[in-house]
Amino acid sequence: MYQDLLLITYYLLLPRSGTS
Repeated sequence: MYQDLLLITYYLLLPRSGTS
């Protein structure tokens, strides 16, 4: 149910926390 939301958040936080 929240898999989509979790995936979106992960993909949105991935580049933000990996832009170093």
